[in-house]
Amino acid sequence: MKKKLSVAKFGGSLLDVEGKGFTEILNRIKELKAKDDVGPIAVFSAPIGCTDVLIRIGESYAQSAHVSLDPVFKVYDHIAKLHVKGNYLEEAQAEVASYKRQTQAALGLVNKRFSGNVKAKVLTLGGELTMSALAEYIMKSNGVDSCRVSVQDWPIVTDDAFDDASPNYELSKRRVNALIEPLEKGKVVSLAGFLGVTSDGLETVLGRGGSDLTAVFTSCLLKSRYQTETLLFK
Repeated sequence: MKKKLSVAKFGGSLLDVEGKGFTEILNRIKELKAKDDVGPIAVFSAPIGCTDVLIRIGESYAQSAHVSLDPVFKVYDHIAKLHVKGNYLEEAQAEVASYKRQTQAALGLVNKRFSGNVKAKVLTLGGELTMSALAEYIMKSNGVDSCRVSVQDWPIVTDDAFDDASPNYELSKRRVNALIEPLEKGKVVSLAGFLGVTSDGLETVLGRGGSDLTAVFTSCLLKSRYQTETLLFK
């Protein structure tokens, strides 16, 4: 009999910029961990409104107007101070600072148009990847054994339509062990929504509603191994 696994996507008002919804997110994750045999996989959107701000910043760079990333990354710093406990706080803040530097470096690649792989890098580095990293530290500091999947091992492989990519099931199946291995070790997997990679490793985004697609597609990838259930919390 297959083990039960929930793939839970958290977005919308639960990821408000004040960080008030994370207590509810933690409760849901703990409930799912207690209910199922493995997991869950927790898929995170960017905090509400952050993607729109990142788009405006990217478009300003295309017009040679360099706008600060501070409005976005102050959100993560606030959430970290609110929910990350003990020694994990310093680690979480260092990780968020690293993602800010990477996002800034990606913005430096913008040239006249904010589009393609550069746009995908900016939106996911400054959005879902930072949020999923911070979520891992929040979970760990609240007693939930968790981990992330590296972009190098990213399990959702897409076509080259960088701004609105479509996942490729067969190519993605080849990377499914990046999810199975931590699940079988008893970990909760913190997964960035919205993000895909091409077969040669370039970042793409799945379009609006992409974090929902991340959760549904991840469930499909794992249904031959587990009895999966997809939950979209908004």
